[in-house]
Amino acid sequence: MSLCISTTASTSQHSLDDDDPEYWFLFPFFEEVCEETGLMIDLYDRQVFTAEHLLELLKGLDRAAMAISSKPETWRVEITADDSPRLRQIAKVHIDTTIVKLRRIVTAAYSQRAEVVCFGD
Repeated sequence: MSLCISTTASTSQHSLDDDDPEYWFLFPFFEEVCEETGLMIDLYDRQVFTAEHLLELLKGLDRAAMAISSKPETWRVEITADDSPRLRQIAKVHIDTTIVKLRRIVTAAYSQRAEVVCFGD
């Protein structure tokens, strides 16, 4: 399974796979965004965030960025993509890079009142 997050405002996109610890670190923040917007970013579905929901998505990414500020350089994240959950090492620099890329996509969409499209397969 993989997930592609892009915007209709540009050709920018970012992909995450079901075994990427970055996705699983972000998953609880995606759930919080879903509680606010009713829109879930997951590996198995397509979701479109219109301009009215992009601020909540940015806030979720900001909360994720704040959460990593107190983390060590590496730590373990539970991957639950299949029936056998396992722990994978995650590097602070990798999740920070992922958050920066996602923020750029969402910010570009917001500034142009465009959509963020999430394709899970």
